[in-house]
Amino acid sequence: GNGADALINDCLRAFCEPGTSVLLTRPTYSLLAVAARIHGLGTHVVAMGADGSLAHAFTTTPAPLRVLVNPNTPTGTWIEPEHLATALDGAAGVVVIDEAYCDFAPRSCIPLLADHPQWLVLRTFSKSYSLAGLRVGYAVGSPDLVADLRAVGESYPVDRCAIAGAHAALDDATHHDRIVETVLSERRRLTEQFTARGWQLTPSQANFICAVPPTGTARETAEVLRAAHVLVRCFDDGGRGLLRITIGSPAENDALLAAIA
Repeated sequence: GNGADALINDCLRAFCEPGTSVLLTRPTYSLLAVAARIHGLGTHVVAMGADGSLAHAFTTTPAPLRVLVNPNTPTGTWIEPEHLATALDGAAGVVVIDEAYCDFAPRSCIPLLADHPQWLVLRTFSKSYSLAGLRVGYAVGSPDLVADLRAVGESYPVDRCAIAGAHAALDDATHHDRIVETVLSERRRLTEQFTARGWQLTPSQANFICAVPPTGTARETAEVLRAAHVLVRCFDDGGRGLLRITIGSPAENDALLAAIA
């Protein structure tokens, strides 16, 4: 697909009738609710636990489609595939697991698909392969579900140059592994440094950390960082807010640490 976002739209078209509702978590990827509204769908939102755990209502609430981002955004929390299989046991309809950040986490849900024919896993080249501008994503699932996606998708969703680039990226495992190892190392370093400075962090298994500054609001801190030419994402949660800080290169992370000092 033309990025995982296009596949999300295909899932909404393939598995939902206008007027029905998609089941989402809170928090989650902000595009999901927007895309649902564009397709004439409602949304039913189930809050996740403070530790990123999945509420039982996410399994039991009736819905033709339920979408889970794992690792989640903007928090970076991750649910082990085996725990997810247990939590989703008995869930009706199609379950879409968006694994955009999965290469920064310990494991994928793809090995479990053979035992869960109602699951679809979405992956992308935009994160761990650093190819966001190429716009290539893919879905993995049972032949029946994939056929449904193809039935509603664009005729030619990915151009030949993008496909060639994606194949080349898959073949260059050494470069990809080096990117992931750098992110994991820098994620550990930033987590230690932010914690030592009194920031509140959610344990992250993505290529970003979610943090609450020790004083002031997240938005105030974001403006201070912007003045130091460091850009972060700010999320209002009804309280002091959250900062989603992407893991950069060692030099970029040094600049970030200098700015928050």
